[in-house]
Amino acid sequence: VFEIAMAEGIDFMSESCSGLEMTSPADFDRLDLPYLQALSTFVHARGGLFWYHNCGLTRHLIATGRFDRFEPDVVETIAPPPEGDNDLAESRRALDPGICSKGNLSLLLLRDGTPDQVTEATRVMVGAVRDYAHIHSTADAVLTGTPPENFLAFLRTAREASII
Repeated sequence: VFEIAMAEGIDFMSESCSGLEMTSPADFDRLDLPYLQALSTFVHARGGLFWYHNCGLTRHLIATGRFDRFEPDVVETIAPPPEGDNDLAESRRALDPGICSKGNLSLLLLRDGTPDQVTEATRVMVGAVRDYAHIHSTADAVLTGTPPENFLAFLRTAREASII
């Protein structure tokens, strides 16, 4: 699939795997890591970018350098509790500086919190990744029932805080 897509001009390929809620570090090393390394190498050899998605429990995998080993260009979502187990500032410092990170705003907070809570969490997210390549985003998709005012609070704060 990657070969066909890249031959057709697509230059940004993506793959995902389970976090530690579904696998172990040993199984990640044995099963996922070789597969991710092969895909990343394949994409990079053809001038493309490799995007890795994992919205699960990834703190240990990041802290131990496992994500660095397959050389993704972007890693998402570095999910916070309760969706994941990451402290964004800690995880961002552990990732290779050449990797762009993405995400971190809790989906449950975005859906169930107040605009003020979303604004504060977004400011914390922006501060945690200052001086790193990062795409400000949620910890995955936006949940059904998310109030528009909360989503707008996130967007406005991410834009404003990123400029400072």
